[in-house]
Amino acid sequence: MMELHFPGSMASDVFFVGERFGRETVDAFVYYTSPMSFYSVNDSAIGRDLFRLCDLPESLSLGTWKQFGPETARYTALGMLLPLFQYRPVFQHALFGDAMPRVEAAPAAPIAHREASTLRPGPSADYQKAAFVRFLEHCAAKNQQVILIGGQFNPLQEAQMDPEVRPAYEGFLKECASRYPNVVLVWQKELLVQPPEAYVDETHVSEETQKRFTKAFADWYRQSGQAQRDLFTPRAAAAR
Repeated sequence: MMELHFPGSMASDVFFVGERFGRETVDAFVYYTSPMSFYSVNDSAIGRDLFRLCDLPESLSLGTWKQFGPETARYTALGMLLPLFQYRPVFQHALFGDAMPRVEAAPAAPIAHREASTLRPGPSADYQKAAFVRFLEHCAAKNQQVILIGGQFNPLQEAQMDPEVRPAYEGFLKECASRYPNVVLVWQKELLVQPPEAYVDETHVSEETQKRFTKAFADWYRQSGQAQRDLFTPRAAAAR
């Protein structure tokens, strides 16, 4: 099993993560989503450290390069041509540790307004959904299960986002679960309710809440029969 979410990732990023690290070795993916996964219009810098030359046809087919700003496009192209360039943060940390110079950040905007204004339906969301559907199609072709957790971010912030986003987000996840038999959808609120006080910032919950959520997911996974189901997937059977 492979957990797909990582800091700053968008739905399109998990497609390239799955292609690079899990396509031939993983029986099941778990992906914690939120409205940010599909509806943020911010330029994602994650892609620059994931792409390989063999991903070029898929990225051109999906229109990925149209989603990048100029700097992200340059870094991505350089990493594809010189793969070692993608490991620059590792080298920096090995050489300098935590002693890298830091730039003092400007005073933060109020928590409820910082990111919610960047979430809206539109071409960027359409691209994220198309890339994620491509990911699900590839998983179905490989008999790989996908467990989608329909999540959230800080409720104080969610209250400020475009009112069309939450219904559209939930409708899209439901459509994915009904369209693909290898997709299982569970809502985060069914696992653990996370009120504003559970958060330490816009998107991250406290360590205690993380532990409680992990336990709640593990309990759901066992009780729902998903653990037994994964033991008998075609891929698992072929490996035995």
